[in-house]
Amino acid sequence: MSDVQTIVCFGDSLTNGARDELHRTYPFELTRLLHADGRTDWWCLNHGVNGETTSHMAERAYAVLAPNRGARFVLFLGGTNDTKVPLPPGVYRENVEAIVTLALTLSIEPVLGLLPPVYGPGLPCYSQVEGNRRIALYNEMLTDLVAEHKLRSCDFRGYSADLYSDGIHLNHDGYVRMAHDWYQAITGSL
Repeated sequence: MSDVQTIVCFGDSLTNGARDELHRTYPFELTRLLHADGRTDWWCLNHGVNGETTSHMAERAYAVLAPNRGARFVLFLGGTNDTKVPLPPGVYRENVEAIVTLALTLSIEPVLGLLPPVYGPGLPCYSQVEGNRRIALYNEMLTDLVAEHKLRSCDFRGYSADLYSDGIHLNHDGYVRMAHDWYQAITGSL
């Protein structure tokens, strides 16, 4: 019997699976994909919290990552809530870089998710125009960090409105698609 291998899924409501009509999450679906591929010793740990900004995530990063020091990956997806604040792009970058630096220090490979668009007015506190403008800026910061630290990324920028339940959160098909995209991003090194 082999040791259990873990993947930390770290983010906001898109990691937590908010609004999935079957109450499933991409971490659950990604675990299913890994098991179907014969990797039954791999498990994804869901550390998504609804409503969090990257500032919140940077503050709790040590509490999430240190106990999971043996994890192979941390899949990071965060920033949609930052558009409501709105968080300046430089602060967004500092928050994500703090998480990346901590993961690398703990020998956990970070994989950064490029943010999907928002389709509104799904929820009243999000603006489709301003939100997507900020998401584009945040994605530039993520792309820079990927290049600077020679990281992997997973691109969710092309997600269409039919994958959403409310314009912000995905539906079940959207979370399944997200799991498949993460799977493609990580399976080259398992």
